[in-house]
Amino acid sequence: MNQIDINRILESMLSYRENISDLNFSVGRSPQVEVSGQLMPVPIKGMERLSPYQTEMIALSLMAQDREIMRKLTHTGSTD
Repeated sequence: MNQIDINRILESMLSYRENISDLNFSVGRSPQVEVSGQLMPVPIKGMERLSPYQTEMIALSLMAQDREIMRKLTHTGSTD
């Protein structure tokens, strides 16, 4: 998975609905967006169920080099 793939996933998610407040990536699930408090799966070919590898690559790409975000993810299992 490269940066172009990750950008394609993010573009698909952000254009799925209006008023998206959150993007959610969980192993074993498709990428999800949160709209008005509701999680909605986003159908993306090849991403019907995120693998641990895919989820990790997306997370690392989004966190870039922010050590505080990485620390929070490691300790709590999630981050904003």
